Amino acid sequence: MTKAFLFDIDGVLIKPMQFATVLERDFGLTAEITDSFFTGPFERCLLGQADLREELPPFLEKWRWPLSLDAFVDRWFSIDSILNAEMLAFSASMRYMGIPCYLASTQEKHRAAYLESTLEFDRLFDGCFFSCRLGCKKPELEFFQQVTSQLDIDPTEIQFFDDRRENVEAARLVGWEADQYFWGVTPYVELGE
Repeated sequence: MTKAFLFDIDGVLIKPMQFATVLERDFGLTAEITDSFFTGPFERCLLGQADLREELPPFLEKWRWPLSLDAFVDRWFSIDSILNAEMLAFSASMRYMGIPCYLASTQEKHRAAYLESTLEFDRLFDGCFFSCRLGCKKPELEFFQQVTSQLDIDPTEIQFFDDRRENVEAARLVGWEADQYFWGVTPYVELGE
């Protein structure tokens, strides 16, 4: 029987990342150009080991970003905030039935705070498990083990939705019921007795 639902954010509750498209279209910043940041210092930000606002400025200068750091971050966070109304309605209905719903996501601390306060995910969900606070990220088994430990319920009673196959497979390795989510498809779940 499901005692908790956990949701990935980007690709499940929020439309898959759009900011990269905007960067290329409007500013000529291709993935090849920005890759050194997102596969480098940003990885430490995701683990809570570095601060996005301290790591990003040298790259913005190198990329000849014409606006401020705040303008970059604000655009990024607002553009990548297209909500999935169907999945939010699904989680709200599960909460209404008394089944708690949580977030389980790889995020750095500034976007995590944005998601909680500006998008009000702290009100819409019963808790947030973010990589920047756990010190590990999906699909590392430690991420799922820490979440299981903090929830203090049997892992087989956790239902998890993520758009990435590797995260679903890792969740299953620790005993979670996990399904790959495909954008625009509301899941069917059997809640048991």
